[in-house]
Amino acid sequence: VSPAGYGNTGTLINDPQWISSPFGNAVSFDPASGQYISALNNNDSLSIPSGGMTVSAWIKVSDVSGVKNILAKDKAATTSRGNYSLAVVDGKLRFGFSQISSYGDNWIDTQTVISPNRWYYVAATHTFGDSNATAIYIDGIGQPLSGWQCDYGCDPNSAPATFTDPLYIGASSCNGENFNGLIDEVKVYN
Repeated sequence: VSPAGYGNTGTLINDPQWISSPFGNAVSFDPASGQYISALNNNDSLSIPSGGMTVSAWIKVSDVSGVKNILAKDKAATTSRGNYSLAVVDGKLRFGFSQISSYGDNWIDTQTVISPNRWYYVAATHTFGDSNATAIYIDGIGQPLSGWQCDYGCDPNSAPATFTDPLYIGASSCNGENFNGLIDEVKVYN
């Protein structure tokens, strides 16, 4: 869950299973069991208050319908996406974040739809303050994106809201939307 020295160890919740993958060991998530990983230490290395960020992972989703969270650092017990998230939504990749100005959610999707039961390397980059610099990659190839969408007053150029809740892998703390499949090599960069 963490590079050495950052202390972002994680806890497997509801017994997701470690299985062999082409990249070492992946975690298998079953949404019916509410499985996810919760980062125990919520330190500054996981909160992105400004500047830019990149999130990435290897994923193999079993079912691409609905919302399947790859990772989400959000606010528990609200419908807000929180600091940032990366998900599969009806087969498209979605990067999202909540803005500090009104706590509205902003998100952008790929136009490309991924297939189930295939490994993909996915990544999203975003520079807070420059929404035109946002990019989402599938297997290293930049994807055409939809326009920014939002609720509660759209401002994709805003700084992100920050929360002290943990980073979840395979789910969201505010609304579940659990992943169905395999996730490996999750990384968060600033």
